[in-house]
Amino acid sequence: MATPAQNIATTSPIISVRPSNVVTPSVDTVGGSLREMVKRFTSDDFDIDSRELITLKQDGCVLMLFHVENKESQDLATIWSLVAQQVAGPIFGVVNMLSERRIAEALTKLKTDGSSPMHWASLKQYPFIMVYRNHWPVAIYNGPREVQSIIDYSLTLACQSGYYETLQVGGSMEVNPATNYQMGSYAPYTNIPGTPPMVHTTSLEFTTPVRGFDDNSQLSLVPATTSTTTSATTSTTTPVITPGTAPVTATNTPQGFVFPNQPILNPQPTVAANQIPRPTGPPPATRQQVPVPVPR
Repeated sequence: MATPAQNIATTSPIISVRPSNVVTPSVDTVGGSLREMVKRFTSDDFDIDSRELITLKQDGCVLMLFHVENKESQDLATIWSLVAQQVAGPIFGVVNMLSERRIAEALTKLKTDGSSPMHWASLKQYPFIMVYRNHWPVAIYNGPREVQSIIDYSLTLACQSGYYETLQVGGSMEVNPATNYQMGSYAPYTNIPGTPPMVHTTSLEFTTPVRGFDDNSQLSLVPATTSTTTSATTSTTTPVITPGTAPVTATNTPQGFVFPNQPILNPQPTVAANQIPRPTGPPPATRQQVPVPVPR
């Protein structure tokens, strides 16, 4: 079925992107404007200059989607928008890590500091979902990436006091196949057991270039492959849309994915990432480590 043309209306500082046949739900039909449903966070919303690096200035329970601009991020951003349209209570936020590089740098810095209490929240993959409670990161969402599962999680477990999930199951990110170029290799210059020695021991041996790179080689695209692996975080369940709402795909712009009627604020968020002590009061005596369910 043909995709309806998109109408893009710009009224600074807001860019509204939605299919022409979709009527934006009114306040009466969904209990709030779409502008209030997904909040775009910038570096100003994080305590990047603090020791913890990624704590959040926002109070309450925040479910944050950290994304880049690949297809996987686009799909998860669309699901995120659908969840936010149907749930009231938890705050649903997004951070474009390509425009908010200070946050990405802060998350990477946590990886180099094994003594940091925020080390568990260091950068490992894109996209990913992190839960904050009262300023501190407390959990990574590793569950199915479907509307119903994320709604269930946000209303039952994510905001529950005492819940922590510091294991991050995923890793790396999927590259755009149109940019997955490869180049020619070079010759090894090391002695490998079972092969002729490559390291020269006299000047007489330097009769051919050591590097062995072919200057005539050309960049080429890596052949696309189709994966048949079933992931524990994938699902074919069709999202259930609340009456009076319509699914709206998040649209990619130079500023990142734009949700219906979302303000573009020139983001600079800082990924919050602490789950232990709170800003005020002593740290909890004990904390529950919630195991990640293993698919059967």
